[in-house]
Amino acid sequence: LPAPEDKFEVDATSDAFAHHKTFLEYKPQTTDKESPLLRGIEVYQELIKYYQEKKLLEQYVDADVSRLKFVNAQVSDIGKKETFLARLKEIEEEFTNVTTSTLASFEIAKQYQSDHEYVTAVQVCQKAIERHSKSDGGILCQDLVDTIKHPQFSVKTENSINKSNATLTVKYKNIRKLYFRIIQDDWKNYLDNKWRRLDDDLEHNVVTNLLKKKPLQE
Repeated sequence: LPAPEDKFEVDATSDAFAHHKTFLEYKPQTTDKESPLLRGIEVYQELIKYYQEKKLLEQYVDADVSRLKFVNAQVSDIGKKETFLARLKEIEEEFTNVTTSTLASFEIAKQYQSDHEYVTAVQVCQKAIERHSKSDGGILCQDLVDTIKHPQFSVKTENSINKSNATLTVKYKNIRKLYFRIIQDDWKNYLDNKWRRLDDDLEHNVVTNLLKKKPLQE
């Protein structure tokens, strides 16, 4: 079906992306009544109002974080990241004593992680864990901290090395030292395996035998 002329859309300045109290008063003006986005917003308004009436604060905060994630996924504006972070931080500050506020902290930390601001991401998570360590958000934050702090490294080189491209690219994180050995071997041994691709990993026993040799340098 063709898209309606008045297709319902929202941007980073929309009340759909506003503070939770403003969002509950939001009345979208559109003729696109079949819009999945419009229906999603209406469902979140109904759900959050229900939790508000029943004074279910934990569920209220949880639903509002989900609402922000939903709207954020629909917005393509350049400024949406700033708006998303601002709304999440409002929840974090306003509902500090509510355990589900750590879900907002987790989303904040993920944003910083995606921007490679790992120190800030860990700091956000640690504060959330201190507030409510056993909450869902606290557990997610601990997992994220473990992921960020997990040692990682990768080594990349060309399949065919000569003087013009004899560069070894090493990427690492959370590692202070890496040790290397240069071991001489006959490349013909690998070319004789007709089935082998040049970028295949070596079998464990081949690596073990290589490591038993005296290195040229280490």
